[in-house]
Amino acid sequence: MKNIIKVLIFVLILVGIGYLLFNSFKDVLLQDDPVNPDTQQVIKPNQNTTTNPETLTTKDAFENTSNETNSVEESGFTCDMAEPIIHNFYALRLEDKPLEDAIKYMEENPEIPADFKTFAEGLWNTPKEKLEPEDKVVDSFIKSCSKLK
Repeated sequence: MKNIIKVLIFVLILVGIGYLLFNSFKDVLLQDDPVNPDTQQVIKPNQNTTTNPETLTTKDAFENTSNETNSVEESGFTCDMAEPIIHNFYALRLEDKPLEDAIKYMEENPEIPADFKTFAEGLWNTPKEKLEPEDKVVDSFIKSCSKLK
């Protein structure tokens, strides 16, 4: 009788272990996903959110593509004219004048192209001890400018 009770207890333990294992793996075995039960739903986007793009006429599309602004070539600005501008910017920078003085200088001289504002900003953003020598910058600028002609 003792053997039958031992066998029954052993069988109950095996059934219990089997039940626990089956429940722990049933999601994988039966491919149930209780965490995300809504994953198979398809959500249709709202059709009212799209609008038709505005159609441009040929005139509108090409209106701003022409070069109607005065370029450096059209304004008659030459490479040699840049040398005194660079010298003035360097003088202002070495005297620790603020960037606003350089911009004011450009505004007072309308023949100076607006591209020099970027040059001035770069000059003021560079620490004084790391500035290239003025003559080297002028020579480099004139060589680069001459190649563009």
